[in-house]
Amino acid sequence: MKPITPACFNKLLYELPEIIRHAAAALLESDARSRFFGKLSMTNGQFQLYLIERNDIEAYTVCHCFSTDKLERDYAYESMPLEGIVTFFNMAGGIDFTSRPGRYEGP
Repeated sequence: MKPITPACFNKLLYELPEIIRHAAAALLESDARSRFFGKLSMTNGQFQLYLIERNDIEAYTVCHCFSTDKLERDYAYESMPLEGIVTFFNMAGGIDFTSRPGRYEGP
């Protein structure tokens, strides 16, 4: 996956609902030293913008998610370091979701 280019950035913003357009634009323009990788998902009226921010100078990677639907007047926003996403991924890999409900006990 390649970083978001200015042309892709403009196309991406055009496709976003206005409610999250300004917040996403502010994030994408917040640090010229960061590179952003993104994906826009639209299913059943739900918009989710996934962004991965990589800053090599400050050595961090943060995952951002904006979410809204066509009826809402607000949006949800979450951010988490990549290491946290990896932890969730590893936890999910250790859970048998096809068996009876229960809670994750850890390794």
